[in-house]
Amino acid sequence: MAGGGVTPLHTISPTMPAANNHHILPGNHRGSSESYSGTHKLSRVFETSTYGGTGNSRSKRSSGFLSLLGLGTKSQGMVEEPEDYEPELLMLGNERPESLDDFDRTLGIRRGIDLATTLERIEKNFVITDPRLPDNPIIFASDEFLELTEYSREEILGRNCRFLQGPDTDQNTVQQIRDAIAECRDITVQLLNYTKSGKPFWNLFHLQAMRDNKGELQYFIGVQLDGSEYVEPVRRRLSENTEEESAKLVRETARNIDGAVRELPDANLTPEDLWANHSKFVYPKPHMRSSHAWKEILKLQSSGHKLGLKDFKPIKPLGCGDTGSVHLVELRGTGQIYAMKAMDKTIMLDRNKVHRACAERQILEILDHPFLPTLFASFQVCTHACPAT
Repeated sequence: MAGGGVTPLHTISPTMPAANNHHILPGNHRGSSESYSGTHKLSRVFETSTYGGTGNSRSKRSSGFLSLLGLGTKSQGMVEEPEDYEPELLMLGNERPESLDDFDRTLGIRRGIDLATTLERIEKNFVITDPRLPDNPIIFASDEFLELTEYSREEILGRNCRFLQGPDTDQNTVQQIRDAIAECRDITVQLLNYTKSGKPFWNLFHLQAMRDNKGELQYFIGVQLDGSEYVEPVRRRLSENTEEESAKLVRETARNIDGAVRELPDANLTPEDLWANHSKFVYPKPHMRSSHAWKEILKLQSSGHKLGLKDFKPIKPLGCGDTGSVHLVELRGTGQIYAMKAMDKTIMLDRNKVHRACAERQILEILDHPFLPTLFASFQVCTHACPAT
């Protein structure tokens, strides 16, 4: 999830009777047997960027849950309960770059960073581009690619590969690559490219389309092999034998990269399947089974009611990150307080982070310790997944 911390729950003035909220109040409200360290850990249930300040200094994302519920923010105190609202509205408080180009470039950079943890162990010269974004930008570049081209990662992520072309780059070959991209097919060509300093190099380039389980195009994998020292001066090309052997290498590398990306659950399942775990029933754990927090949730669900956002009243934001936000909420009519995380499913899917969210949910579900967070409920709406602790 996003890096950073959350405003500690033990710094929030309790607005409900202490006896009814043992799962979220500080240790000194629960008896001497529970230490401060337990609550301190509880305060860091989710990874989000730090939420700090008040008034105008608040991040626009901090009002995400309120916007999700159709509410306006208040500078102090609890928000008023609305008479009517649409809980499945998009979070409207998200910060975005000023221009669409900046947003697309930022999204490309983020995707590249998220892929890095999966691909960084493949020590080959390659890039990955995303044809679903405007201009098919680079979203990942290997260290070997950076070393050859002399560019930094920040300089190329979010850009189209055409910046490697120069005055003597054969435009017929470039057009062949464009045609292959348009037709979503693989291609292997020899191409003269240029480094950042203007030095030319002969590049055996292989482009491979990566599709999901439905056959829809997800990424393009571009593998390079510097063949400058093997170019025949007269023909200005690699020899046939060298080209044939080199082509085998770049294609094998592309297959390995394809396999590595497919190890991510995001690449193999439908969006509905990916998020299904967040709709599963959460069963009580022994150490919290008798708590009022559990009893009120179970009472609501035992009647056949499907838990959703309308069942919770937002109190105040606790933290926000680049994929979601965390809010202090009350289960309506019960006085029970929970910390609820709202994760934007589209952003999580685009950034290949769904498997991390699912892993977090599974870990929270099996935790059973007074000093660790307890997962009380988990549900999803059309735009967001919402675990509550």
